[in-house]
Amino acid sequence: MKKCLLLVVALAAMGGFAVPELVKEATFWLDASTLAEPVGAKLERWADPRGAAYPVATSYMDCPPQVIEIAEGPLKGKRAVDFHKIHTRCDMQFAQEYRIKTAFFVVDLDSDWNAFLLCNNNGETEYPFARGTGGTYLYRDIRENGTVFWQDGFPVYDPHATKMPTGYQLFTWTRKAGGLVNCLTKDRSVIERRYGGKRLCEVIAFPRELKAVERVEIENYLRAKWLGAS
Repeated sequence: MKKCLLLVVALAAMGGFAVPELVKEATFWLDASTLAEPVGAKLERWADPRGAAYPVATSYMDCPPQVIEIAEGPLKGKRAVDFHKIHTRCDMQFAQEYRIKTAFFVVDLDSDWNAFLLCNNNGETEYPFARGTGGTYLYRDIRENGTVFWQDGFPVYDPHATKMPTGYQLFTWTRKAGGLVNCLTKDRSVIERRYGGKRLCEVIAFPRELKAVERVEIENYLRAKWLGAS
């Protein structure tokens, strides 16, 4: 495991973005910049860059996500994984359940509907984003189950009132109780089939609640790599 991580660290360092040693603890790590598939390819599998021993998200629906090159904005020219529009039933799942307590996302979300991420097929939802009136909001109240959010490194004190802006951004989500997830992205309601509606650059998920200094370390890495600031 350490050899795989060191290889990724070395490769990332060549581009000026040394991967924190802490990432070796991640339950899964998905990074669009490491994908071998070309722009325009349908992504049947999204592999963890550390190697085959780590969880791989797989598309099971008729509409797999697609590798894209970001066309405009601060991330122009960088790559992301596009889950198409809402109702396309575009999702990805893991082969088994994993307990997640901290997750980092560099993501662009559709603001006109919803964007479910990290949930369970049995309806036990642990997703940090959900539809609110008039757009997509951070889902859980900060008082509920010890759930806390950070948007671009700053704490969000009222998630239900925090409508997410358009464009790629960094979100961090921590839940003390943790939760079992087996879907990277899917609607908990299989009847409404509201899959889709997001574009992911990178996701790093941990099985424990990180310390403040550890959270900042990962946020700084992601911000520098994708958003050009630290």
